[in-house]
Amino acid sequence: MPGPNVTTEHVKYVERAFLDDAGTANLAGGPTLGPDAGSLQLWRVRSIPDHDWDGRANPLEGIASVLTGLAGTGHGLGLAVVGEPTGVSVYLASWPAITEATAGQGGRPVPLDDLLAGAYPGIELDAVESSTLASSLDPLTAGAVVTGSPATPLEFGADRAPGRDLDADTGAGLDRLIRSLGSDTWAYVLCASPVSGEGVEGLSDRTLNELRSVQNSVQRAEGETPIASAYQQVLDGVREKLAAGRASGAWHTVGYLLAADPVTRDRACAVATGAFGGVDSRPDPIRTIPTPDAASLAAGFAIPAAPGPDAPGTFEYPYRYPTVLCSAEVAAMLHLPTRETSGFHVRPQPQFDVTPHGSDPDAPGVSLGTILDEGRPTDHEYEVPIADLNRHGLVVGTTGSGKTNTVFHVLRQLADRDVPFLVVEPAKTEYRRLLDSELGDDLQVFTLGDETTAPFRINPFEIRPGVSVSSHIDHLTALFNATFVMYAPMPYILERAIHEVYEDRGWDLVTGTNRRGHHPNAQPTITDLYEKIDPVVDSLGYDQEITQDVSAALKTRLDNLRIGSKGLLLDTHTSVPIEDLLGQPTVLELDAVGNDDEKAFLMGLVLFSLYEHYQSSGAMDAAGASLNHVTVVEEAHRLLSASSSGGPESSNKAGQAVESFTNLLAEIRAYGEGALVVDQTPAKLAPSVVKNTNLKVVHRLLADDDRRLLGGSMGASAEQTRWLGLSGVGEAAVFSGADDNPILVDVPFRKVDTGVDAAAADTTDSVEDASLEARIRARSERTRAAHPAKYEAYPWIAADGTTVRRLRREVRPVVEAAAVRDALARTVHATSESLQSVDASASALLDAVAGELSTARVDDLAVPALVVAIETHFESLGESVDAPYETIQALKASFATLLADAIADDARIDASQLAGTTPGGGGDDASSTAAVTPAGFAETYASVVAVDSCPCMAYEAVDGGCRYSVDAQRLVADGVGDDLTDALAASSDGLWKRVSGVVGDATGRFLPADASATARWRGARCVAVQAAAEVETIDAALEAKLVDGIESVLAPESDDTQ
Repeated sequence: MPGPNVTTEHVKYVERAFLDDAGTANLAGGPTLGPDAGSLQLWRVRSIPDHDWDGRANPLEGIASVLTGLAGTGHGLGLAVVGEPTGVSVYLASWPAITEATAGQGGRPVPLDDLLAGAYPGIELDAVESSTLASSLDPLTAGAVVTGSPATPLEFGADRAPGRDLDADTGAGLDRLIRSLGSDTWAYVLCASPVSGEGVEGLSDRTLNELRSVQNSVQRAEGETPIASAYQQVLDGVREKLAAGRASGAWHTVGYLLAADPVTRDRACAVATGAFGGVDSRPDPIRTIPTPDAASLAAGFAIPAAPGPDAPGTFEYPYRYPTVLCSAEVAAMLHLPTRETSGFHVRPQPQFDVTPHGSDPDAPGVSLGTILDEGRPTDHEYEVPIADLNRHGLVVGTTGSGKTNTVFHVLRQLADRDVPFLVVEPAKTEYRRLLDSELGDDLQVFTLGDETTAPFRINPFEIRPGVSVSSHIDHLTALFNATFVMYAPMPYILERAIHEVYEDRGWDLVTGTNRRGHHPNAQPTITDLYEKIDPVVDSLGYDQEITQDVSAALKTRLDNLRIGSKGLLLDTHTSVPIEDLLGQPTVLELDAVGNDDEKAFLMGLVLFSLYEHYQSSGAMDAAGASLNHVTVVEEAHRLLSASSSGGPESSNKAGQAVESFTNLLAEIRAYGEGALVVDQTPAKLAPSVVKNTNLKVVHRLLADDDRRLLGGSMGASAEQTRWLGLSGVGEAAVFSGADDNPILVDVPFRKVDTGVDAAAADTTDSVEDASLEARIRARSERTRAAHPAKYEAYPWIAADGTTVRRLRREVRPVVEAAAVRDALARTVHATSESLQSVDASASALLDAVAGELSTARVDDLAVPALVVAIETHFESLGESVDAPYETIQALKASFATLLADAIADDARIDASQLAGTTPGGGGDDASSTAAVTPAGFAETYASVVAVDSCPCMAYEAVDGGCRYSVDAQRLVADGVGDDLTDALAASSDGLWKRVSGVVGDATGRFLPADASATARWRGARCVAVQAAAEVETIDAALEAKLVDGIESVLAPESDDTQ
């Protein structure tokens, strides 16, 4: 076959110069390639992942892989980008191609979304109707067809030199097109229909034949002409393109540019030519040709299939406008945007591990969620062996990121495996919704600080059996230092005061025993500590200003814990046993406690109570291989916080205290206790909390310091650390000790769902909350009725102890009034000595109480005032004589009963409320009305009140001891010594009668009028002797003379006490 006579027409044909003079392209009505009716699948692309973390990845690789996959199945691919002032909309389309490539395919739809998910893991797509795109394109009446070969991009995966522009290196011209056209109204549509294998082979054969003819012609002409050389070059380019198409897919490709007006269209054409063209646009450069038919063709992704012009040689283009491109070239024009723009989100998506390491697949475990592989769910769950939870876990994330839902998910699984848990919830009341889960009424909820729902009781000073007193004091001191701001010397004064209140209650700080017996009243209270501050500060000898400042600061902090519902919660002798909290699922809600420091105090109190429980029980698991219980601490930074920036001394104290609590968490693992620390600001946590938790579950963290802290603790890469600020709701990076990299999981929704639509949500939530609260309240009432001693401050009376405690501060001035104290003392003595004046003394006592109250308040305050007065009187007696607490409790109950009998007919009071109770059968702490007799009370009282060591015994050895020593001490404290001094300093006339009158009147303050003369004499003598001991000017000789003088006036001729 003779070779061609190579002319410039040959070169121009391959370069498709025949399109240069096309003018306006009329494409309507001609044949097309593209979707058949109803075969088009169209998706709107909302977002794609960005894998270009280090600036080296080529963004065209993803779409090139999709093209290669579609080419093999004979399916076309289309891209449409619609730009509007509000942003861009990006669409992808696929269809069974109506070409020779569909032979044998049967028009089967290919799942483009699956191919895209493989190329862009985590891509977000919405299937839409083709009419959606058509309606956007209809107004764009100015159009152009785009043909030609784009500039060849770099080899896929090739490195990019630092500082070079992404678009320049990768051919990501679409981003330049979007940026250049800005907020104009426009559209770019690219259609690619696959060329069959036979079609590629036919084009390749014609190309090779033409090359061979040119080479033969050159050989015959014995020399190569420049035209022949140029023709060979462009044919070589076609050959290489077809070779690449044979391997990765070849495509008939055409594009459309559309705009609302010709000016915008022409600008779009210029931008597109520059964005997609270049020196590497071979063999045919990018051309844009105006056409009025662009919108109709683009809406259907149709490719005009008019035949090309006659060729001067054997190489011939099959169609006039479409260009045959390999997949790499198509990708340069049909890729997704690589940069985020309004309407299109580019979301970072780093690589995470997908296989947990070191977990035993046969061991029982707790699932944290479905493992995600580049954003796609897998068929595998991330499971943590249950035994590993005693190595503690940290769950973090911003508000709304899903961390509480993660805890719900874990707790519900633990409940299924009969592992109880305790949740300490400082804010909100979410965990009570577990009542509506499978836990049902197995869940107990306490509302700390809310006395109307499910009140709680916890005494910070309570010493459990088996707990070292000194160790408890250390923990308590650390708790105060960790939760309240204190400056020197406040921590030291507080510690000393704490030591002294224990000693005052009878505790031996070395042996840990109590000389008055182990009893609820042996436990100090916050009020004890409050009242101890002034004496301790005064004893230290600071100047007046420091004394006042330090005392006021400490008392203010403590007094806040004594008032209102906090006082009922904390200022108590008894606590709800910690065993009651650990034996079943429990939630402690602190939402009603408004002060953050006080919330932290309560959280710490629960933690070290937990630790002391385990310490005293001694049930240690030496191997640390079991899980018996889990404690969840929400908003843990309130207690386990990083050191603040306060003064060096206060920061050091607080830091040491926080460290002691983190050590407690580490130590309780040995007892089979696991802790889940939950927080939204992990950078505020003490560093050891992050370091010493084996399991990390990290939801979205917005703050950079939080991300760097947690990323570093999990061994996360820079890309993974950055992702921690971008994760979706419910997504979390998980890491445990055996993992070498974090793993991404999707936690299922496990909060209790009411199943109510959003429109009714507010109303339904309110009804749901009310229902839950009613259930919690009802359960609490049943529990308190069955176990009153755990909640009542005054279990020795029939009256409601909570009411008495609530009013205690209000009735305190009444109780402290001298008239009330004296009337009570007289009534006690009348009762203990079975005098005729018992009823009269009791009535006078009620008169004294009523006299301190307004008439309107007698009904509601008289009983609380009498209860507190009785408690104060007998507790003071017990402390003075070191009587066992059990005996003093019995005396209070007995006297209250006898007093109730004495004033039973008084209309001013419901005397039945004073009926005393003592522990009795019917349950672990049930109470029953004691059988009380005046003789029994008198016998017990006499055994307690008589003091052998009273100084007045030096003048008469009374059998059994002095019965008036404690009363005399009270009067001396009230200042009777001053009255005695004044009487002695007056004239000598009638001296002893005058002195006897002073001590006689004092004695009348505690002895009733019908007491025997002997009793009044002995009482007066005791008062005189104890008062004289307090007066510096009275020596032993004058004291003896004083006793003789009083005796001459007051002593009866014979003992009439019988």
